[in-house]
Amino acid sequence: MANTVDIRFSNTYKGTSVNGTFQLDVDRTGSYIPTTTIKVSGSVDAFKLAGSLPSIITAKAIARFAKDYAKSRKDDKVLNYEPDVDYRVIGKPKDIKADAELQRPAMLVYTLKPNAPSVPVGKDYFSK
Repeated sequence: MANTVDIRFSNTYKGTSVNGTFQLDVDRTGSYIPTTTIKVSGSVDAFKLAGSLPSIITAKAIARFAKDYAKSRKDDKVLNYEPDVDYRVIGKPKDIKADAELQRPAMLVYTLKPNAPSVPVGKDYFSK
């Protein structure tokens, strides 16, 4: 049996800031609208066991994460992602301090975004 760690994958949701407060957008049924941005979160200890995320995560690995995510859910939720596109880690992971009152260990949260397509040379995008 393979060792497992409690590291979670989830989508972020579309929204707008109104007077400094973030408000989630909803669709016509009242459901939040997921983006293709993915959050990867887990305890610092879980990441010590699993290792850090590479700066680029292949499209194949993202598809595997999405498949595992869907299999783990009992509510038919799926991970929204761009198929056949590599993802990249954006910035440094967010470091969340442990909170004994909430019984929450120290956590890390990584943000993954789809890689933008390369810009072809000679398309008048640049002056050189």
